[in-house]
Amino acid sequence: MDYFYLILQTLLFSFGGITIKYSGNAFSPFTTSLLRFLLGMTILFVIQKIRRKPITLKLANKWIIFGGIMKACHYLCENYGVMKGNSFGTVIVLPAQTFTVLLFSTFVMKEKMTRQKVFGTLLTIFGVLLLSWNGLPLDTFLNEQAYILWFYLFGGIAAAFFNIAQKKLVDSMDIISMNVSMFIYGALVCLCTIPFTMPAMTGSFGPLPAIGILTLGCCTGIGFLLQALAMRSVSVLIATVIQSSMSILSIFWSAVLYHDNVSIYAVIGTCIFVVGILLINIRFTSDSVGRSR
Repeated sequence: MDYFYLILQTLLFSFGGITIKYSGNAFSPFTTSLLRFLLGMTILFVIQKIRRKPITLKLANKWIIFGGIMKACHYLCENYGVMKGNSFGTVIVLPAQTFTVLLFSTFVMKEKMTRQKVFGTLLTIFGVLLLSWNGLPLDTFLNEQAYILWFYLFGGIAAAFFNIAQKKLVDSMDIISMNVSMFIYGALVCLCTIPFTMPAMTGSFGPLPAIGILTLGCCTGIGFLLQALAMRSVSVLIATVIQSSMSILSIFWSAVLYHDNVSIYAVIGTCIFVVGILLINIRFTSDSVGRSR
């Protein structure tokens, strides 16, 4: 069942770029970020009501505050990047997130940096650059697309720190209460950006924006719940393999549903950074298997 949770979460997240694009037909990236949190919290409240359990907020906890701010930064950067660039740009967040966790583990947690990790890191960087380039003329990439890459990278860094905050709390808090508490701070951060980024609406509200924002709400509320449930028993390597497939799925949906121009360079770049992510993570799995025995 835990594998099913992770597969379903990966499938939900693979539609992220498409649904952000659809939402952008009516909402600015900053309004979209706020609505993601509000709808996500609503879904979690409904789930907790069905479970007949109360939601216990811990708004004074430093990891709750930190995690909420980081998740807001992740969504703000990711939504802006997708609305200004390609719908499959969300896949860049994954390697940026992995690289950040690697640096945190090495310099803060004092994990050993191996040659395998270094090679995996170089592969992820090269893959991201190849994906971002997407076969464009060099001057077009440098003048119109390169700056968007920074938003994805900052979004990936923030997503990594959100995961670190989640890891600090997952064993001591109810999963739904933890996420709702963080989402409250995330919503507040996004709300503060709207007065400075007007207009909040970019077009008229219709079926596609409605589908987009509702799907984003489900990804926010249900996706992280499924991930937290699965990660309690699924090994790191298997989780990484399953979640990495999100990159391939995201590009597939972008080409089929949104008709984005997906070049062979983007496909090759995605495959390269997926291999790099696996190389970075595989040692942790070996360690955890050894400890469990």
